[in-house]
Amino acid sequence: MAAAVTTPLTNTQFGLAASVSFNPANPAATASTTFVMMGLGSTATYTPIKTGRVEVTVSYILANGTINDGVTALAAFGTGVAPVNGAAFSGTTFGPTVTTTSLVAAQQVGYCFTFTVTMTVGVANWVDLQLKAVTGGSASAVACVFQFAEVFV
Repeated sequence: MAAAVTTPLTNTQFGLAASVSFNPANPAATASTTFVMMGLGSTATYTPIKTGRVEVTVSYILANGTINDGVTALAAFGTGVAPVNGAAFSGTTFGPTVTTTSLVAAQQVGYCFTFTVTMTVGVANWVDLQLKAVTGGSASAVACVFQFAEVFV
């Protein structure tokens, strides 16, 4: 399934630059108990044009295929080549570290947060999720959506 990209919108009344949203294809799950990248950054990219202060909204659904096992997620951004799915954790982390436990196999729990980060003006930045299984099983993040808006005020 191809990633969906929305058309940028101007939101000047709130002091924001053009905003953009990305909905990358669902990444492969991981059994790793240490953080690995989900490989979403090749689709979810943003280049600030004025201030470098960027509001990033991240929403996703977490699950673990094993009953009473969990998954921990953390968002990160960086420059250069975006990491692939399963790569060692990288980038600058931001937002909350989220952990959830599946009470039934593959129970899905949704999360969403908005955080302001500082990116270098004129440089493309990728945004991705770092994910790990708590003690085992198959940890996954699905239905990920990333939204970006540069703050001008």
